[in-house]
Parts: sequence; C-alpha cells; structure tokens
Amino acid sequence: GWDKKTFLEHVCLKAGLPPDCYKSPEAKIYLFTAEVFKESDYF
Repeated sequence: GWDKKTFLEHVCLKAGLPPDCYKSPEAKIYLFTAEVFKESDYF
C-alpha cells in the first residue's frame, strides 16, 4: 500500500524522470478504470 505521493514518485521514475516531476505545472494526471480479463486455461 503506497500513498499517493509514493505512487506518483514511482510513476515518474518509471518514465525516466525525476521523482518530483508530477509537481510540474505542465504535468497532467489522468485517472481511469479498466476491466482485466483473460481466457480460461481449461481448453
């Protein structure tokens, strides 16, 4: 369980940016949801 700050820092690092890049006035943060599914392995 990361808090919001830790999550955003790791997202920045994953993108190859400084950990505080999300604080930039040019930064845009989008929220989304997804349905994750896969086919059954029982064929």
